[in-house]
Amino acid sequence: MAFFTSLYSGSSGNCSVVRCGDEYLLIDMGKSCRVTLNALKALGLSVSGMKGLLVTHEHSDHIAGLNVFLKHYSVPVYGSAATLDHLDGLGVTPPGAELIAIEGRSEPVGGFLVSAFPTSHDVPCCGFRITAPDGSVMAIATDLGCLTDPVHTALSGADLVALEANYDLHSLRYGSYPYYLKRRIESPRGHLDNNECAAKILELVQQGLSEALEDSELKIVYEAYCENWLAELAFDAVNEGLEQETDIAGVMCGNDDLASQAIKALAEHQMAGKVTVVAQDAELSACQRIVEGTQEMTVYKPVDELAKKAAQLAVSLAEGEDITGTGAKLRVTDTVYDGTHD
Repeated sequence: MAFFTSLYSGSSGNCSVVRCGDEYLLIDMGKSCRVTLNALKALGLSVSGMKGLLVTHEHSDHIAGLNVFLKHYSVPVYGSAATLDHLDGLGVTPPGAELIAIEGRSEPVGGFLVSAFPTSHDVPCCGFRITAPDGSVMAIATDLGCLTDPVHTALSGADLVALEANYDLHSLRYGSYPYYLKRRIESPRGHLDNNECAAKILELVQQGLSEALEDSELKIVYEAYCENWLAELAFDAVNEGLEQETDIAGVMCGNDDLASQAIKALAEHQMAGKVTVVAQDAELSACQRIVEGTQEMTVYKPVDELAKKAAQLAVSLAEGEDITGTGAKLRVTDTVYDGTHD
């Protein structure tokens, strides 16, 4: 089985691992060699299992530990020709280091198959699509200012996608960064904001679901929107769906409350526990239904920060403060996407 692990991520340094069995690939090394080796050791990984080091681009938060590491270990380095030439010219890669440009083709790296694709940044930059020895596919794209067709092609069909979500647009615009830095981050050659990332992930999930259904004997026989998340509407929706088709394999619900009423409707048809029901929010009642066997799974989502900000906004409103103006301490600047409109 293949695994993806982020060793560390942020403006102080970036590094991740793709592992399958005893072999692994390292993507970037943005902190010191010592920090990186300690992080690998914590995962039980030794340098002997590292089959290649993939470099996305030349910025220091992606290559800071590279020079010292390559002076001590002979691991081939892969990336775009422009990036490798730049590192070589600056002396970041020591003489004799094995540098392999992989644009426009797939390259075997140990038991992995690696291809690079261009990403839009203010220096030559690439992402990687990696096929592991077990056949699973992952794609990683960081430090990109916009989502291009080559990026979409590389991400499509992957079993796992690691995609940059760098900033909240409104926090950036009204934050304390100097103007030139805001412009750089927000530009098409800067970084990807959270909403763009979320929209692309949703698109990929929907595309993947459609492709999976095409390759299976399953089909969507009924869809319904439960206005304002009213659980009672899920009860009606399942009953209406069963009037059209009784041979169903599963029900996907937007949250656990909807799932409770969907299961109630299934129970009236003596189908509870026989039809797979999935939802999200990890409510206690959902966990109990999983134990009972009427719900297959739920998804836990940490919402501490969202709840904290909602409480702060409620206090600000109660105190008569403006939460929409540019001078607001905590400012509401956007709406929440509810899944019903583009």
